[in-house]
Amino acid sequence: MGKFSGYLFCSDIDGTIVGQDGKISSENEEAIRYFQENGGLFTLATGRWFDYIHKFKPGFTPNTHVICLNGTVLCHKDTGDIIVSRPFHKTDATADNIKRILTEFPEICAIDVFLDSGNDGMSISAEELLATDMAELRKIADEQTIYKMLLIHSTIDTSRVDSMNEKFGDKYVFGRSWPEGTEVVSYDSGKGAMIDILREMADTHIHTTIAVGDYENDIQMVKHADIGYAVLNAADALKKVADKITVHHNDSAIAKIIADLD
Repeated sequence: MGKFSGYLFCSDIDGTIVGQDGKISSENEEAIRYFQENGGLFTLATGRWFDYIHKFKPGFTPNTHVICLNGTVLCHKDTGDIIVSRPFHKTDATADNIKRILTEFPEICAIDVFLDSGNDGMSISAEELLATDMAELRKIADEQTIYKMLLIHSTIDTSRVDSMNEKFGDKYVFGRSWPEGTEVVSYDSGKGAMIDILREMADTHIHTTIAVGDYENDIQMVKHADIGYAVLNAADALKKVADKITVHHNDSAIAKIIADLD
């Protein structure tokens, strides 16, 4: 047992745990090792596939499973094997639903579809999809597992994303990950849903979950955590729902949070 036993800490990657150089600072690495050595569980919650975290080794290694693809899969901390998944439901008329979304939100110019192949998203233009009555997406939805989609669009404000959630919230969860990109996941998935699952799966009793992020696709996770943080550079929408605001991601925000817990 250590001073951080019972804590589960989940951090977003871009704009949160890494600086502008895309690297985890030595201060963050040292603080995470200290947290783990004293009983805490520390992991990442990212919109990327598991393989991306290899770039941070050996300085950083999660000691519990990793939330990937914006909370649609939970991957084994060592092997990357999917141990929990919440993809798009096969019973949903995915192509027809996306057709409605593209029709009602003309700002969307393309979608990236993330499949069970584990590769980067497959990009398809909105114009092509609508011109062919969603033919390519219908084929993909029938034959493969879709974990998430990324809507690429001109800059839209949060009210437009809120409108998506109001209109299609019984099927999907929408959240921008940058001004021109909105993540789409199944209604029963997301970073928040996965942090709840990870808490229940932990080998030890978790009394406190901590989450930190920088953008709107982190809102669900920050709200589900017992203590939700926004970095200083976070989007205003995330800051509004966070319990606490910490320092800028370039100033080793993870180290600052762990120091505050110590």
